Amino acid sequence: MTEATTHPTALFLSSDGEITPIVAPFPIAASLPLAPQTHVPIKVTHSAIQPADKKHFNLGFHSSITGFDYAGINLTTNTPVLGLTWPGPHRPLHAGAHQPYILARSDLIWTRPEGLSAEAAAGLPTSLLTAADAFINIFGFGFASAGIEQLPSGTHSQGKGVLIWGGASAVGWAAIQVAREIGVEFIFVVASTKNHDLLRGIGATHVFDYTHPEETTKEIKRTLQSLDVTLTAVFDAVGAGLEDAGSTYENSSCYWGKQCLSGDQERDALACARPVPREWDSDWEFAIFSRKWGALPKQSPEWTWSRQEKVMRWFLENHAAAWKPMPTRVVRSKEDAVVAINSSAEGRISCEKVVIRHPIL
Repeated sequence: MTEATTHPTALFLSSDGEITPIVAPFPIAASLPLAPQTHVPIKVTHSAIQPADKKHFNLGFHSSITGFDYAGINLTTNTPVLGLTWPGPHRPLHAGAHQPYILARSDLIWTRPEGLSAEAAAGLPTSLLTAADAFINIFGFGFASAGIEQLPSGTHSQGKGVLIWGGASAVGWAAIQVAREIGVEFIFVVASTKNHDLLRGIGATHVFDYTHPEETTKEIKRTLQSLDVTLTAVFDAVGAGLEDAGSTYENSSCYWGKQCLSGDQERDALACARPVPREWDSDWEFAIFSRKWGALPKQSPEWTWSRQEKVMRWFLENHAAAWKPMPTRVVRSKEDAVVAINSSAEGRISCEKVVIRHPIL
């Protein structure tokens, strides 16, 4: 049976920073360019919306089809997969996930295990790998069941506490579960009060509202003191205020998160899912979704990516018991997809993953 010749939609990030629906340049598999040995053709069934879909415009990345995380079918092996695509300027049209067919890097694809839905799988790679970078690479925690040793300069999990600011974001949701599985005993989470019960259900031991950060910080410190617990690490999963025009460090979530540290550890273990300006505070390290590549000030060796990928593989192998997918909303129309991408970029989606079902109508 031949594929339908109708022209589905792709979502394009234009040179003026707007999300524009266009006719998909690759409406059928046969229209894809010849795949090099490093890539495979993928039929995308679902792609996940995230802030970077639009906000990468601020980095000069535009004039390309947007989208990074996806689930679909590896057309070379005819197997269900999940994966991610790489960011950057001058990204080829076949690389954006928000379209029906792509060429994907074969080293950034994982087999979707039985029982993990395509909707849940599509939203997994970036958030889980970013959380893994923070906890396994930057904080240096070990993860024995995944075969990951604690780094020599790493922090211990037993009897210690970590703080995750922005627990209702997709990255924060993943971070709570990574912390839970590596054995962190006290998982402090800052998020909107309406999401507290959901976050307790995936492993948060103590939750706090973010509305008044100065009061939140005081409450966290009082709780630490009453429990006689040392807070050893802070992961800011949202970096609120870092990109606001005219913002200062004192108005950012990073600033308030750092105030919660106990102050008696050998080093400040601080990671943020967005880059913190060095002139604001050089103690923060940027947690990224892949240490496999990237032009960072300090290029990371290959083994840090290996640690990240071991976390990904462990959660895929143990997803039935260890991974609780974020509440997911599926959209089908181009109008709904554009609205959701804009809302995500503006920080107006909380404790929900929005996934596009392809083909876009």
